[in-house]
Order: sequence, then C-alpha cells, then structure tokens
Amino acid sequence: TKSGTGAYYRCFGHEGLEQLLSRVQSLIVKNGYELESMILKRLTHIQDLDAFLDIEIMQEGVQVAPKKLIKKSKTIQFGGNEPDFMIFKRAKGKQRCYIVELKESPNYDFLSELVKSKDIADFLKIKLMR
Repeated sequence: TKSGTGAYYRCFGHEGLEQLLSRVQSLIVKNGYELESMILKRLTHIQDLDAFLDIEIMQEGVQVAPKKLIKKSKTIQFGGNEPDFMIFKRAKGKQRCYIVELKESPNYDFLSELVKSKDIADFLKIKLMR
C-alpha cells in the first residue's frame, strides 16, 4: 500500500511506524513459507492421505501430509482448521502422528481449536491410539 493509507497507518497514525510494521509482517510471512518449504524438502510426501490412513501399519520412516493434501481428505476432516502438516513416523514397531501448525504467537492454542472438531477428535482417539 501507499504510505499513509494502510491499516497500520490508520491504527497508529505514523508513516514511519506503518512502513516498519509492514516490513516486519512481510518478513514473518516469508520466514513461515521458507520454514514450510524446508520441512517439505526433507520428508517423504504422502500422495493420497485417505489411502495412507487406511493402512494399519505404515512402512518404517517419516512421511508428511501438507495442508493442501489434508484439505482434500474425506477420511479426516478438520472443519476448516487444517494444520500445516500431519507428520507420521514409524520406528521400532511404534507409529506416531504429529499434528504441526507453524505459528509465531505463543498464545495460539491450535490443540483446543482442533479438539472442537468432532471428526478429528474421534479419529485421534480411535485410529491413532491403537
């Protein structure tokens, strides 16, 4: 936006502060995308989350389902609160699922948002706790 016309200017009424806060916000967003990209480059991608979730015992290793794949799932529904990733790990006969949300704020409670979704809460209790 042009200086003096954005939301930060309307809030604080100071062009210098508006420019600084806009720059900080863009850096935070850029770093989030960069972190997401780094994670995806290092892990094996799940091609079909629904098919993967039907497998009782996954192969050894770590696999990831990114948000866009999670959104397509018919097996598990987050009700619009999809996490950034679901990471599945099998090692030494044990399987784990990690639900990952990349957030800057220490005050954001993704787990409480997640539990509000009955489908995901039931899935976590039944499917993953075996």
